[in-house]
Amino acid sequence: MQFKRAQNIRTIIILLGLTFSSEITSLFIAKYYRNNSPVYHLFNPLQFILLGYFFYQNLDKIVLKRIVLYSCLAGICFSVYSSLFIQGLMVFPSLFINIETIMLIFWASLLFIRILDAPSDENIFRKPVFIITIGVLWFNLFSFIFFLLHDYIRVHNISPSSIIILHYFSNIIYYSMLLTAMLLSFMQLRNERRIKY
Repeated sequence: MQFKRAQNIRTIIILLGLTFSSEITSLFIAKYYRNNSPVYHLFNPLQFILLGYFFYQNLDKIVLKRIVLYSCLAGICFSVYSSLFIQGLMVFPSLFINIETIMLIFWASLLFIRILDAPSDENIFRKPVFIITIGVLWFNLFSFIFFLLHDYIRVHNISPSSIIILHYFSNIIYYSMLLTAMLLSFMQLRNERRIKY
């Protein structure tokens, strides 16, 4: 019931379920087949679509919605092309993930600015959409830096353990923010329902 009423964050709830499923599948495939790259060739485009829909749904201007829509379609086309013809399914889809990361930073920045510019007497830190936007910005900025440093560390034979720990910490913060936004949304819906009755 709460899921149906949480329209503005429904895609994030689906994304959390999809992420959990893909990580379990990825662990299983890595253990038994030694290569879990095909999972990410499927998961990352689905994640991109869900987050694209989230930003499309929550941006208020038609021009911004069109930017999200067209860039999402272009990104998915590139993902399919890259998976089939450039990197292949057995190689980690780093090309698409780099493009996805840049696009998500761009979309989240658009929504972040729109929320800050909107006149409101409400505390924006109690808005689930704003918390999700901050989470997406945080995670993708940190991921972009992580992938850049990871290549540098690999080339210069430096131990990657410290940066991997930081990346795990970043993941924990990101998913905690998404869960916080989801719980906050459910609490607000419950309070609205109580007020009506």
